Amino acid sequence: MTYTVLSRKWRPFEFDQVIGQEHITAILSKSLLKQKVSHAYLFSGPRGVGKTSVARILASSLNGVNLAHESIDIIELDGASNRGIDEIRELKDSVRFSPAEGKYKVFIIDESHMLTKEAFNALLKTIEEPPSHVVFILATTEISKIPPTISSRCQKYDFKKINEKDIASHLMFVINKEGIIADKKSIRAISIKADGSLRDGLSLLDKVIALSDNEINYDTVKEFLGIIEEEQYLAILKAILEKNYKIIFSELRCVADSGFSLIHFLDGFNCFLRDVVYFYIKASSFIDFSNQTKSYLSNEKIDFKFIGLIINLIIEFINSKKGALNLIDLENLFLKITNLQLNSRSLSLDDKSVNDVQNSDKKNVLKDSSSLVGLNKSFKNNLSEFLMAQKKDNPQLYCVLEKTDIKIHGKNSIKIGFENLNTYELNTLKENLNQIKSDIFNLYGEIVSVDIQESIDIKDDFHSTENDIKKDGSIGSQIANHKTAQDHPLFDVAMGDLKGKLIK
Repeated sequence: MTYTVLSRKWRPFEFDQVIGQEHITAILSKSLLKQKVSHAYLFSGPRGVGKTSVARILASSLNGVNLAHESIDIIELDGASNRGIDEIRELKDSVRFSPAEGKYKVFIIDESHMLTKEAFNALLKTIEEPPSHVVFILATTEISKIPPTISSRCQKYDFKKINEKDIASHLMFVINKEGIIADKKSIRAISIKADGSLRDGLSLLDKVIALSDNEINYDTVKEFLGIIEEEQYLAILKAILEKNYKIIFSELRCVADSGFSLIHFLDGFNCFLRDVVYFYIKASSFIDFSNQTKSYLSNEKIDFKFIGLIINLIIEFINSKKGALNLIDLENLFLKITNLQLNSRSLSLDDKSVNDVQNSDKKNVLKDSSSLVGLNKSFKNNLSEFLMAQKKDNPQLYCVLEKTDIKIHGKNSIKIGFENLNTYELNTLKENLNQIKSDIFNLYGEIVSVDIQESIDIKDDFHSTENDIKKDGSIGSQIANHKTAQDHPLFDVAMGDLKGKLIK
């Protein structure tokens, strides 16, 4: 007998079997009962959450059959392989014919965002005013790629990720029906790894069952999924708090040598830190810490705002790397985190004033995230240092920054205002936003957001003027107009790298 994978075997065939999308199935069920059927539906959402299944159930219900494939009036197309205008023209031709058996001829177009622009244009009029016997159901994981002219003519339903509890509950139901033995810890680990996709969860369960001989144990799941134990994350957090570089590097090396994905390791560490925050705000129903972890966190009293800063730093780091990550990158990241930790922790737990912290370490000081004092003082008073760094390392960016007005605005936010930048200069500024944030972080230990705004007149939180800044000599000489061409930072680049000649 041919084996059927769990994700297909346990695919829902009725609305009440759909997991985690009750906000959609309830509306569709009532619509069918009241015979209020739309001519076009658009289902959007992440992969593996039930879009195609619900489309098939809706199509089957409209034509009074148990399964979609039992009716020749239910036509399912794959938008990825039938994306051209010729295929859509064939579809339009078939629309004219009445259904052979059922009440409706239903067209399900999966991955509809893959259709070409020409195909969408050809489909537009048909979707807008189809024959009374035709229903379109479009499914997509990328709603942003569906033209507004198409989506506005459809009844839209947004599918959501399925929460871990619902996935775990359904996986436990499946293994009981399959006669498999498994503990809750293993099922929870699989449901977390599924990341909101029930189909992914069933696929993972299928693989684990094949490894486990009908009895799933946590050691097998841990090895298969590449799970890093909570104790290891706790050891790294302890080492950060104690500034123990030896343990930090040893744990990171262990992770790398084990063959785990470093990106997945950082994601897992962030999830652990999130649970630490939940622990301190007494959201105990969200976490499942060991007694050892609970005891340590209860005694240590870590400021959860500091934990939030680490989480944000790791997220920005992952986004900047775009998946390309090695051990050196990881070690450098945790060096920064550890250096930030000492200052943040001493400030929040020992109630040191901002001035005390600044006097002890004027660079790389991460203040309480609820305070603006640190960002304004450290960045504003030393803006010349930031500009000089750009002049040395990125003279093109420096020339553009000279024409802008840099101001502190809001909490840990910087606004770069401009009036007369040309297209090239504006593009240079936009392309270097991440570099600007990185340089500010390296110089002042501040995680900031940087926004560009045309013709702004923003007063920073200290209401200082350009004259005030010039008086202290911090940036007045740096942003003044160049007296001669030779003073311009690009002059050395032109004469050296470009082998230019000075002509009077």
